[in-house]
Amino acid sequence: MTASTFKWDDEPDPTELWKAVGLLSSDREAALALLRNLAARGSIMSMIYLGHNIAIQSPFSANRKEALAWYRKAAVSGVPFAIYSLCKALHVNGNFEEEIHLLQSEQLLDYGPALNQLACIYRDGEHVPRDPAKAEELYRRAHEVGHLTAMRNLGAFYTKGLGGLRKIPLGIYLLVAVLPAFFREYARDGFRSERLM
Repeated sequence: MTASTFKWDDEPDPTELWKAVGLLSSDREAALALLRNLAARGSIMSMIYLGHNIAIQSPFSANRKEALAWYRKAAVSGVPFAIYSLCKALHVNGNFEEEIHLLQSEQLLDYGPALNQLACIYRDGEHVPRDPAKAEELYRRAHEVGHLTAMRNLGAFYTKGLGGLRKIPLGIYLLVAVLPAFFREYARDGFRSERLM
């Protein structure tokens, strides 16, 4: 697996996975049983779906712990998407220090969604000292690896004058230039695309 994409071919049984996902809205218990079976066979996406669906089932701490456990199992694979999914779950659960540590890990150094998220954290000073220069560097790196949301965020960053007044025109250019690519990517994959996360 590359740092930038998740490969469905690496899943043990994609057909069974989509069957389980389809059942989530009509027969939740059957879907969770199928996902657990697939997770036991090494399905990373099943672990992520389990974490997500257990987390939204109830806000109780026992469910949150179980959900995080599934995200952690997926992240052990080293797949950037799985590690990033754990980071998002950690954020929701208020584990900001661990989230930031993972976002800065070697496995996510060239992973656009993680770079973009970390840039947002430094831009806003969310549980770290506010650092616009670091945010700009991270947005640029995410943009360089093809992350479209980071390109949009970098454009907005510049148009707000956060990179200096001389970069405002560049910000406008980036915002206009990203639109066609953003809409093409969305039309193809929706927000499931790692380039839009």
